[in-house]
Order: sequence, then C-alpha cells, then structure tokens
Amino acid sequence: MKPKMFYFYNLHFPSEVRVSEFSEDCIRLHDDSTLIYDINIHDLILRHFVFYNRWFDVHSFLAKNGDFEILPGPIDCCFDCDISTPLFNLDNKFYNIDLEYDILVGKDGKMHQIKDEEEHFVAITNKWMSDFEEKGAQKGLNDLKEILNGHGLIDFLNTIYPFQGITCPGESQRYYKKNIDDVSILKKNERQKYIVKV
Repeated sequence: MKPKMFYFYNLHFPSEVRVSEFSEDCIRLHDDSTLIYDINIHDLILRHFVFYNRWFDVHSFLAKNGDFEILPGPIDCCFDCDISTPLFNLDNKFYNIDLEYDILVGKDGKMHQIKDEEEHFVAITNKWMSDFEEKGAQKGLNDLKEILNGHGLIDFLNTIYPFQGITCPGESQRYYKKNIDDVSILKKNERQKYIVKV
C-alpha cells in the first residue's frame, strides 16, 4: 500500500509557489501548534519546523549521522529561518507565505544575520502582502530575535522536538514549483480567510 502523501505550499512573492511533496514517514511531529518533517536534499537532511502560532519557520541542515551541517554564506549557518505567516492546512495540504526576511543562524544557535530586507520592502511597496502580514512579519522578527538573544535557537527547537536519533526520511519526496494561479488559496484576498491572527 502506498504511503499517504503530504504537500507543503510556500508562496514567494509575487507569484512563485514552492512545493515540497513528502510521504507520511517523513513527518516527525504534527500537532495543534507545529509541523516538523524531514526530507532528503542531496547529501543532507533538511528538518523543517513550521508553526500554526508563530510568524516564522526554521530550516535546519543535518548530516545523515545527525550532526549539524554548516553551510557557507554571508555567515556559516546551520539554520535558515524564514519570517513567514503562520501555517494553515486543509487535510494533507499545508500552506504559508514567505514574508521575505531571512535570518541565517550559526552552529551555536545564537550568532545570526538578517538578510533580504530590501526584498521585504519591495513586497510592501508593491502591496503583495497585506497590512496584517506586514505587522506579522515584524512580530516574527522580534520574536525570533528574542529567542536568539536568549537561550538560543537550538534550545528552543529541542524543547519542541529533540535533535536526537535522526533517521534518514523515506524516499517518497519531490520538490517543484507552481504559479500562484494554480494555487488560488494563496492569493492575497483568499489566504486572509485562513491565516490565524496570533
């Protein structure tokens, strides 16, 4: 019997929807506040933490043995945090909207760098995001900074789902792109019906 498939739709302004398709055995946690799933990307495991009640999500990069993998960039990072809308879902389809800010976080879970600020303001100027989403982005940025400047991102994530006993996720997974016209629930007026006010 084929495993049940799940789909994560992530809108990048103005119209690109990035889709992760994965099987049920890739899901590590799904409850009222959080979705966590693992997918293979080349020689890495990407663990994605997405929240129903927070304005950010977190990509963590892991080697197959469970160690944090350091990716080079503006800073050497193990985590890429997106400021984004809270998650919403309809059955096996999950959705959120990237609000353009990215925060790269180092291996210690504290050192960080904010990027893509210009893209955020372009999205505001072009009215691709609503006033509600703009305010949510600032809340997400402030909440994430508080975590990073406090006990750090690793402690925060470990309280939700520990980085222990990492296993390679199933093989049933794909990554592809769609246009927003094919995912109409993510259009500006439509998505406002689903985004929880947190």
